[in-house]
Amino acid sequence: TKVIEVAKMEGPDASISGTAVLEYYHEKDQIVGINDHLFMMVIAGPDDTGQSQVLYRAKLSARALDNDADRMLALWVNTGLLLTSSAERMLRFWKISEEENFILRVEDNTVPPDDKIQAVAYSEHRRILAAGTSKGYVLFWFQGNTQDADSAAEDWQPLLHATIKLDAAIVDLKWAHMSGMLSATTDNSCYVLVEHELQRKVRDGVALVQMNNYELGVLHAHRVRDDKGVPVVDEDEEWTNFWDKEEPRNVMKVSTTIPITGCDTTSSHIVVWSGRKAEVFKIDALAGRFEAVSCFETNAVSIAIGSETKKDEAIYLYMACEGRVEVANLSGSVIRTMTLGEADGSPTHVDIHGTHLVVGTTKGVMQKWDVARNPPVVKITRKFEDRGKQLGQITCVRMSSDGMRFGMLSKRANSAGAFTIPDTNIFVYDVEMDQFLNYDCGPHHFPVSLYWDCEDSTLIGAEVHRSFEAKSTDDNEVELKINRLEVVTCFATPEGLEPQHRFAISDEGQSLVGLHVPSLFVCSQDANQATQVRAKVMRDFVGMERVDAETRKALLQFSYNLTLGNMDEAYKAVKLIKNTSVWQNMAHMCVKTGRLDVAEVCLSNMEDANGARAVREARKEPEIEARIAMVALQLGLIEDAEALYKKCKRFDLLNQMYQATGQWERAIEIADKRDRIHLKATQYNWGKHLEGQRDFNGARNCYRESGVQKVEVPRMLYEVGDIAGLESYCQSSGDKDLHKWLAQFYEANGKMEQAETHYEQAEDYQSMVRLKCFKGQYKEAETIATVHQNPPAAYFLASQYEAQDKPKEAIRMYS
Repeated sequence: TKVIEVAKMEGPDASISGTAVLEYYHEKDQIVGINDHLFMMVIAGPDDTGQSQVLYRAKLSARALDNDADRMLALWVNTGLLLTSSAERMLRFWKISEEENFILRVEDNTVPPDDKIQAVAYSEHRRILAAGTSKGYVLFWFQGNTQDADSAAEDWQPLLHATIKLDAAIVDLKWAHMSGMLSATTDNSCYVLVEHELQRKVRDGVALVQMNNYELGVLHAHRVRDDKGVPVVDEDEEWTNFWDKEEPRNVMKVSTTIPITGCDTTSSHIVVWSGRKAEVFKIDALAGRFEAVSCFETNAVSIAIGSETKKDEAIYLYMACEGRVEVANLSGSVIRTMTLGEADGSPTHVDIHGTHLVVGTTKGVMQKWDVARNPPVVKITRKFEDRGKQLGQITCVRMSSDGMRFGMLSKRANSAGAFTIPDTNIFVYDVEMDQFLNYDCGPHHFPVSLYWDCEDSTLIGAEVHRSFEAKSTDDNEVELKINRLEVVTCFATPEGLEPQHRFAISDEGQSLVGLHVPSLFVCSQDANQATQVRAKVMRDFVGMERVDAETRKALLQFSYNLTLGNMDEAYKAVKLIKNTSVWQNMAHMCVKTGRLDVAEVCLSNMEDANGARAVREARKEPEIEARIAMVALQLGLIEDAEALYKKCKRFDLLNQMYQATGQWERAIEIADKRDRIHLKATQYNWGKHLEGQRDFNGARNCYRESGVQKVEVPRMLYEVGDIAGLESYCQSSGDKDLHKWLAQFYEANGKMEQAETHYEQAEDYQSMVRLKCFKGQYKEAETIATVHQNPPAAYFLASQYEAQDKPKEAIRMYS
């Protein structure tokens, strides 16, 4: 082996400098080095002759290493993207090929200002960067951009809610391969940090949100309704705002003595478990208290608490243990065991509704039990496979309210056959059809939690983590978005799992808690880090939150058939509804969903002649968005119409909309940038509008911009009787045509002196001669014609002389 020197990393003035970083850029066969004086050097690998070349050398603008305790950290984040840190409160990224750089600063206010980063680690699989500080903080960023070469500071989203405080300075961080575990080494300890999805659930009118390892947030989210299912109007104002105005409410805290890995609830009790112990609490909703009922040891990995089907009926816990499901009372005493066969595997997930219990196992088997029987009876056993091929490893099982459908999430196999990769699919097993339905969320979109509607057995929702997305706006500007969370709702139909609505939640830290038509429940944190729950009205029910149970059911059936594209059945579901406001809100929904055919049905039931006419007229437009925008305008949905016109690039119609709604500045702006052919017409229309508002100065300016000031301004001032203003305008403008118009006005009104003055300013010498002749002042007339050498004036005067039988004078003027 021969060792050769390819370059020397020197300090200022060729002084000796130690090597702080030396990294190999494999894709380009280059070496990247940084010395103690913060000089970076990029060296190309040896060519065929064995020669190396220094590609470039640069001085870095980073903090110098002050003492031996500080060290330069470096690691490759993506191809060609090198991260460094030199004991600062920031991270520096270097794009080696482009010779560009950017920085990430610590944005968490809980980290002291004098703290500094001294350990970093990046998980390429999870696209999460971790940094450890000298005061024991572990910080996280998520990289949204999947295009490595285009990475920028905007692509890195700080995960503020994930910040962890340890008891000593962090000296090293290491990610486990293909796992959510991170080792953190301090001066005196080693910690294993496990990424854990916080538990959330809505059931029986109670919303649960895990706040940290030892605390749950609880909100009694049950809306009081009358006998017909209509929300009562005399409920507390804060609750009214919660349901109708989407205002968040703070949760009540429940503190546990065990670390929480899972939770379940009914209207009266909460159970939490850790894998070693479980705790049960009783809910006192009126007093806002939680009473600890029991704490007992159990190795259950999943627990479901039985539904309260009858008053004073005993409530049981169903605990997934090794090879069996144990049935226990609320004290933890096991009273019954439901044993699974060896071929079925060991239970890992349980969920219950009424008397139906579903169990998911390690071997991909799902069992449905009837727990009303004594002993419980297995009703269905089904493997998680399609045509003999295993679909994946089950990571989540949820059962619909009627027990006839199971929702599942899973992991798929990697190249080695191990189930480590989160699947992008949502699966639903339909018991009656004995068939698996699925919805693929798309590349880099991974569902992480699953929730059935509390009452409807066909509607299921999921929280989906997704990657970065970049879109170009109409102005050719790049719009950067980093959203880690999407919510998707689907209907389980005989044709498959059909998406009903999909939307992004952009606020960092927000999560889906559950759904109960017409609301989705979302949790987040306020500025003081207090956990809150918000009831977000589902798109298809906006404006229809206070309908009765029958109408709500009809609307859900309408949405179901609309999703399937079955218009006949959709109309049948709602044709008996007589409430005009319901039809109006459905028309609003159709604008948002782009269903022009449905909007026509809604408008006809609203008996809105203008709206029906708008639909007919809208069909003439070639773009579907333009047609829907016209309907939106008739319904008063200005913002929706604006967005639709922009989407289909019909800026001429957008201009008309701005004019019709009195947004004249925006109309001029869009005409100037996107609709130049109608710019002068827009300015003219604005002038007519201002004239009607008696803003004559503004109208005058608009008429001037549209090029019609010579006609419209005199007309306007004359019609309002502002002769002085008209005189002043003519004088200030210096326009000959305006002076001539005013001279004619004065002449018609017998004011010959003023008329003559303005004819002179207009240089209309023929008219001046005509007036002189009218007054018998022929000498003055001849002087004007002669001095100004104006042929028309001379000809007119000659004709006058000829008529008066003065041939010599006539000949002189003719000549």
